[in-house]
Amino acid sequence: MPDTSDETNYRVVVLELTNLVSRIRTDRPNIYVGVTTRIPQQLAEGLNNGKYKPAWARNNVVGLLDKLAPTGTFTYMEAKQLRDDLKRQLRTKGYTVNRNTTVYRTYVINLDNPNLADPGKGYVYVGQTSKPQNNDYKDVSPVHAAVKATTLHPVKFPNTAHS
Repeated sequence: MPDTSDETNYRVVVLELTNLVSRIRTDRPNIYVGVTTRIPQQLAEGLNNGKYKPAWARNNVVGLLDKLAPTGTFTYMEAKQLRDDLKRQLRTKGYTVNRNTTVYRTYVINLDNPNLADPGKGYVYVGQTSKPQNNDYKDVSPVHAAVKATTLHPVKFPNTAHS
């Protein structure tokens, strides 16, 4: 178990990995973001020699990505928080971090009833999904979305498509 004292001997490291999983974006590498007491080079070499954790990264390190990692040493709790924040930031930029290939997409469904006397005054449903793009509309029918929109917090946006 890691030492959770106030000692500042923990680092946040970012390592480029082989293509263990499909990349979220082909121009961004698979990366490992972790907390260690080792210097990044020592961790990379150890992983490539079949030592250290995580086991899934063993023999898969391509190189160091120091430019993406925070510099310095931290307490264990600070390093964990920095690691978690960095993982979120890098995933937002399209990196595949720690084998997580989940991609979120935002979609909009027009709930406008074509039989309205005054079209363009209806509602839209804005949702988010991690399902592949070609499946977004199969599982969210306009009727289901309309129920969600009225049950949750419907927001009326001016619909300029009918102008």
